Amino acid sequence: MSREPVNIAGVCAFPNENGGRNIRFIDTSYKTLFHVPDHGAVTLTRTDGTQQTLACHYIDDTHAYIGSRAYHIMEFAEMVRRNGYTCQPEQTPHQKQPKQKHRHKLER
Repeated sequence: MSREPVNIAGVCAFPNENGGRNIRFIDTSYKTLFHVPDHGAVTLTRTDGTQQTLACHYIDDTHAYIGSRAYHIMEFAEMVRRNGYTCQPEQTPHQKQPKQKHRHKLER
């Protein structure tokens, strides 16, 4: 079954037909670093330590709105590397945090 492209914000996009709308973040070698769900967010940390949270909106498997503009996933990876930034998924309050193991010291 072939997919027909659609124009989304000037991007010739091929939205995922099965409804999965996760945005893939990669490094400049196309290695997947993490995924963010549609309408999720990432935090950019600049070299001076300041941070900026950017909303993410799925366009298709290789394009997303990140912040206020559309990016190809490689274009975003190159921008992050070129500027010396780090990027990580934003933790939202409803996301489960990993359970921490508590070690109790037995008193004698």
